[in-house]
Amino acid sequence: MEADTHAYCAKCSGPILSTWKGWPNRNAVPLLPRIVDGTCESCAASRPLPNRQIHWFNYHSPSSTGLPDYWQLVVEDRGTGRWGLPYYADGKCQECGSRTVISEHRFPDGSREFAHNCPNCGVRKI
Repeated sequence: MEADTHAYCAKCSGPILSTWKGWPNRNAVPLLPRIVDGTCESCAASRPLPNRQIHWFNYHSPSSTGLPDYWQLVVEDRGTGRWGLPYYADGKCQECGSRTVISEHRFPDGSREFAHNCPNCGVRKI
C-alpha cells in the first residue's frame, strides 16, 4: 500500500491536531477538513497542509522510564515519518461506510501496521 498525497486545511487542522493524545492505531485520529478544488470544504480557506507533514510524536515526560506517556500529532515540514504517517490515506469504513483516515504506524523492527480511523466505529486494524 502506497501513501496518498493529499492536503487538508491548515487553518482548520491546527486546533484539531493539537488536542489529540493517544496511541497510534488504538485511538482514532480525527478527520480533518480537506482542500477540495483549492479551498477548504469547511471554511473556504486555501492554505493547504500536506498529509505527509503530519507525524506521530511520542511524548516522554521528564520522569519517563522508557515508554512514551502518550503520542501526539505534530506538523513538521521536513519530518522523517520515522513512526509512520497518521494521515497515510483516505478510506471508507467497512462497517458504516463513513469516510475514514488510514493511518500507518512503523515499529523499530521495520514492521508496519495500518488502521482505519472511523469517527463512528473507532479504530479498525487492516
